[in-house]
Amino acid sequence: MITTLASPLNEKTFFLCGPPDMVKAMKGTLLGLGVADTQIKMEQFIRPPKKAV
Repeated sequence: MITTLASPLNEKTFFLCGPPDMVKAMKGTLLGLGVADTQIKMEQFIRPPKKAV
C-alpha cells in the first residue's frame, strides 16, 4: 500500500507518530523499502506513569 500511495518513495518525507513499538516497526518497513533514514521523522508517545494516591 505504501508503494502504491506514496510513490516515488525517494521524493517523500515520512512522519511517524505513535507508540514506540509501532514507530519502530514502521521505520523498519520504510528502511526495508529503500527510504533513507533522513526522510523519516519520528515522534513517540507514551502513557505517563500513574500517580500514587
